[in-house]
Amino acid sequence: QTLASTGNFKNAFDKFFEVMKQLGEELSPNVDPSIIFPAMYATKNDLSKYSTKDLMNIPKMTDKRKQWAMTFMDSIIPCVFVISPLFLPTIANRMMSLSLRYGLTKESAFGLYSYCYCLGC
Repeated sequence: QTLASTGNFKNAFDKFFEVMKQLGEELSPNVDPSIIFPAMYATKNDLSKYSTKDLMNIPKMTDKRKQWAMTFMDSIIPCVFVISPLFLPTIANRMMSLSLRYGLTKESAFGLYSYCYCLGC
């Protein structure tokens, strides 16, 4: 966050991948639409199984490493818009996948917003 807040978006983006790997959520900086778009539609299919009420009743995330991963993904999104906007679907999809699998965090709402934004792009 400090790198991003000082406008050092490139270094923040590079550091993001290192931190995510340490948290067990390795992501490739290479954008491959042939991989991400099928993954996004699989997540869309998973989401379709939930009613609005079901989504609101997903328990809170308890896994600390996954919580930190959500925090880092949430904080890198402004950098992504500047450095690599095509990477946003990768982050949004991962945030949604983690939220559905491990539970909700305060960042889950922005993850859902970003995910829906990417589907509409």
